[in-house]
Order: sequence, then C-alpha cells, then structure tokens
Amino acid sequence: MSEITTPGATHLGGEPDVPPEWTWPARGGLRMAFVAQVDLADCGDEALPTRGVLQFFYDAVGQPWGTHGGDRGGWQVVHLTGDRSRWRPRTHPDAAGPSGASGRLVGRLCGPRAGVSKRATAALVHAPRPGLAGARLLGESGSSAEVARAAGQAGPWRPLLSVDADPLADVIWGEGEASSLTYFITAADLAAGDFDRTWIWLECDSDGP
Repeated sequence: MSEITTPGATHLGGEPDVPPEWTWPARGGLRMAFVAQVDLADCGDEALPTRGVLQFFYDAVGQPWGTHGGDRGGWQVVHLTGDRSRWRPRTHPDAAGPSGASGRLVGRLCGPRAGVSKRATAALVHAPRPGLAGARLLGESGSSAEVARAAGQAGPWRPLLSVDADPLADVIWGEGEASSLTYFITAADLAAGDFDRTWIWLECDSDGP
C-alpha cells in the first residue's frame, strides 16, 4: 500500500487529498465530514475501477441513517482522477469542531491530527474480507433489501465501504458504540464506475430515528 504521505493514499479520516479547484461536498450549506479515501490501485478487485481515488463524505451533523428517501444527499462518494502532483491535503473548515456531539464527530474525523485509528486503514485493502479492524471494502451485508426500499431503486445493492464506530477515537455513528456506517452501490453502477447514486445505511445498537 502507498505511504500515507503520498497524494491519494488510502486512509481513514484526517484530510482528503484534492486538486486546487476541488469544492468541499456540502448539504444545506454545511460541509460534510471526510470519512475515507481509497486508492483504487491498492485494491486489485476486478469489480472496482483500476485508476483514481474514491473519497467518502458524510453529513456528520445531520447524521442520516439512510432509512427513508429524505436522507438522500446526506453523503457523497467522489471518484477523483488526474495528475496527483497537484493534489494537496485539504483541512475541513470546521475541523476545530462546532459545539455538540455531532460537531465533535466532525472534529474527530477531520483535520491533520484526526482520523479513525490507523489499524483500520490497512484493513481496507490488506485484510481477508469481510475486512477486519473496523473497515471493509466490498464486504457483505444483510441490509441490501432495506436499502433498496429506502432508495426506491431495485438492486441488487452491495456494500461499497463499511466503517465501524471507533469508541477509542470517539468516532461513534448514530447513538451507539457498536455501530457501522455503510455506503451501498448497485451492481450496475459499480460495473459502470458510476458513484453518483450511492446510498448510506447506518446500523446501530440502539433504535433508529
């Protein structure tokens, strides 16, 4: 796996590596939290494109669960390609963390000294699947039918990336420490390399909204 200091290298949390003209994904005027960056050259999975970087963002203030259509727009998956020599780490404007639990989640995930524990990073591309240590790329999930109903689109849907809560890093999705955030994609969109119509699903050890 490429070094973390290499532009576009795979890592969880912290700062995305982006070109100068890049615009931070936002919802309702609030910039989303950066969750993960995956260098596709690391993956070696024929289901994924072989070039570029996938970056995953999430509305850590609103924290949508993905259980109904109104949650749409509360996350984004970006596929970046091009000359990485121009890419630089971009700090979240709110990385200092606005007040409240949801604001602290932004602060824990984003910024030069932030990020989910490093043990999860290597697991994204260097562990037998379903991935270990809190992160899984193209894993398995029993929530595909629920995702299809919430998204209003037939599947099959499959998990693209799952990131578990990390209580030691104070990164907790929803309301429980035993929670996970999963980005789903239809098999057709995955085959086409189209990441604009993903869906989110938050599983938690407490009742949903």
